[in-house]
Amino acid sequence: MPEYCFSSRVRFAPWIGTEYRRGVPPGRRLLIIGESHYSGQERDLAEDRRNRNLTRDVICRQWNGETYSYFTKLSEAVSGKPCREGPVKQVFWNTVAFYNFIQDIVSVGARVAPTEEHRQEALKVLPKIIDRLEPNCVLATGKRLWEGLPESWLPGPKIRFEGQEWDTCEYHPSNANPLRATYIHHPSGFGFGTGSRWSPLVKSFLDLPLLRRRADILCNH
Repeated sequence: MPEYCFSSRVRFAPWIGTEYRRGVPPGRRLLIIGESHYSGQERDLAEDRRNRNLTRDVICRQWNGETYSYFTKLSEAVSGKPCREGPVKQVFWNTVAFYNFIQDIVSVGARVAPTEEHRQEALKVLPKIIDRLEPNCVLATGKRLWEGLPESWLPGPKIRFEGQEWDTCEYHPSNANPLRATYIHHPSGFGFGTGSRWSPLVKSFLDLPLLRRRADILCNH
């Protein structure tokens, strides 16, 4: 895995696939953002909070025999292919980066919403992740997470999905390449269905033209 230096405020280092920088599809550096970590049992809470590589560890466990519905459905939504076997999962995850937005263990057990304090701290950390990873495409997993992303990100073009218009947004940092973002519903949520249901949306998103730096556009006019 490529090594990156992150701020001390980044409690859980992101997963960065070995092929992430090359971009898959070509030129698309896709950063997937989850909402938060949860501990399975109370006795694990303190250790999980100390584990800077928790996100990376959870993803690596998938090709060692463990199964997580969230990650399986997510990988199938993005890749458009079945991702049930360990080697197939490993190939997929080596093409993307993954980061959990909230920089704390929210609770023991899932389905507990992060607090506003969690969100405000996460908003301070997110730009540091983007500066290091330089994604040009961002996929948020969950509408609550999507609505909690920075308000300064601008509305982007709509995507057609299941007969309705779907939101995207854009972020134009002053000293880095711009990115475009959208979201899918939470893969573990009720009503998500299969990953294949969401793959047309993700494909339409990744097929959008890459954004150019505003300075580059001005120079060419």
